[in-house]
Amino acid sequence: MNKSAFQIKSAIMAGAMLLMTSNIINGLFGTIATWEPFSGIAPNILIMVLTLPFMINMVFSVLAGPIAKIISKKVTMLAGIVVILVAGIVALVFGKSNFNLLLTASALFGVGQGLLSTLTMALPADYFEGQERAALMGLQSSFVNFGGMIIAFIGALLSGIDWIYAYAVAFVTIPIFILVSANLPNKERVREDSPVAADSNTTKAKGSFSSFVIIVLIIDIIYAAFMFTFSANFSLYMTTYGLGTVTTAGLVQTVTSALGGVAGILYGKMFKGFKSQLATFSFVITAIGMIQLVVFGGLANVFIAGILSGFGLTCAIPTFFYNVSNNVAPSMATIALGILNGVGAFAIFLSPNIVGAVTSIFMAEPTIEAKLIVSSVVLLALAVVSFFVFSKSDKKAAA
Repeated sequence: MNKSAFQIKSAIMAGAMLLMTSNIINGLFGTIATWEPFSGIAPNILIMVLTLPFMINMVFSVLAGPIAKIISKKVTMLAGIVVILVAGIVALVFGKSNFNLLLTASALFGVGQGLLSTLTMALPADYFEGQERAALMGLQSSFVNFGGMIIAFIGALLSGIDWIYAYAVAFVTIPIFILVSANLPNKERVREDSPVAADSNTTKAKGSFSSFVIIVLIIDIIYAAFMFTFSANFSLYMTTYGLGTVTTAGLVQTVTSALGGVAGILYGKMFKGFKSQLATFSFVITAIGMIQLVVFGGLANVFIAGILSGFGLTCAIPTFFYNVSNNVAPSMATIALGILNGVGAFAIFLSPNIVGAVTSIFMAEPTIEAKLIVSSVVLLALAVVSFFVFSKSDKKAAA
């Protein structure tokens, strides 16, 4: 049976809503790091509960394309949804007393989110073209954030009973599984490769990436590594300074996702005006958010930093995806987007080590505030570079 454009969009958006499921851990990490049964575990191991989903996400976002070619994109998406449900159940049942199984749950979140993230960005490129594709990629990011907002809010409420109950939000996968199963086509649209452009900075030959695509990948890596500093540290920052409870930290994550959702809704209109400079804009406002938190401190400024971080993230990621999908052959789109998503996830996994190493150049024992300042400086420098990179690409696209 043929599916309408609305049905296809609803299936893609439903799957996208699960891409921030593991972000409930951001709000829980301050509690996990000080949980008595885990007191003998080294800090660099503890933080893997937070970062491991991104490491595994990297692997499976790259594998999602080849897997989808074997078992179809629809089945791959449904498998990712099931794995996220299993992750939540494992953490909920065993995670409070067994750190290894809590870590296993984090890994499973990465598997499920990796499979979903590539496909929910690749499917708009399969079924839609031009400005509609750009708008849909922005809308996809909106649903990622609204899904994250709903999940974070429910998780925050449940964590008020007991922090481990936050993992019960994984049961939201059940209605989403049903919706995707009913609305995503079984047979995929076959797209022809468009003629190869002569310009070496745009679409290149089938099976290769242009220099521009490689530069976008590098920008994505740097952005991901230093943007994540806020997400990795805000809960511990709040615990250190006695700013609220684990529920309050969950609400910070909720607000972060909510503003990302607003940015996603506005993305199509913003992209018409700013084009690819939306990414540059995102680097600047994310840096401003972290700087003002260091300068002024306090709970209100944690929320402000979260708002700017969430809004910036949703400006940056769809812009990266749009530029990559428009500058590779259609047959390479899923693989290219998987690589883009994968390298970003890997950078987030390495973020605590990268940021810690860079900050340690300036101080022997890096503080949270020092990490935020260093990350802000790097993001502002990246904004200068991206301004020139995307100015050139936008001019060529308009020519």
